[in-house]
Amino acid sequence: RRFYQALELGDGSNVALLRSDGRVLVSRERAGLEAGSSPWLEALRVMGAADALHMTLDAPQAGPMRVSLRRVAGYPAVVVVGRSDHAILKEWREKTWTNVLRTFVITALAAVLLIAFLRQLARHERVTAQLHQSQKLEALGTLAGGIAHDFNNVLGAILGYGELAIEHTAAGSSQRRYLDNIVVAANR
Repeated sequence: RRFYQALELGDGSNVALLRSDGRVLVSRERAGLEAGSSPWLEALRVMGAADALHMTLDAPQAGPMRVSLRRVAGYPAVVVVGRSDHAILKEWREKTWTNVLRTFVITALAAVLLIAFLRQLARHERVTAQLHQSQKLEALGTLAGGIAHDFNNVLGAILGYGELAIEHTAAGSSQRRYLDNIVVAANR
């Protein structure tokens, strides 16, 4: 009994030594012999005359459980080891939920980083477009300044020759009036 009670197979596990008729001789969970029907009768019935059996049993106290039975050679006894499906899957479920949580956090962080990257990319494209527009306006300003300078040179020549022509024409003449209109227009 001390040996069976010292066995630790995890939560939801059972270890027992049975007589061939199903009566529990030694159990990790129980200190003494129990009268009444054995919970292992169904498993013994399915086992029949075989030396070993591995099966799923629907135990009333633990629900579905995986059970292995093996006959003890030379004795009318059977060793039973069982563990509930819930206990078997408990650790897996915990790891699965941990992995799901980690995956969710990593996915959320990746989504945040992707959104930040896309916003930065959009901002970069906006700034680049503004820079190109600014460069276009600067080029246009330089062109306009060059044209204005050239036009101013032409107007300077017109004003200079117009003023020289005024000096050589008589006051009140029609030519003088035309030349005065040319100089006023060129100054404007």
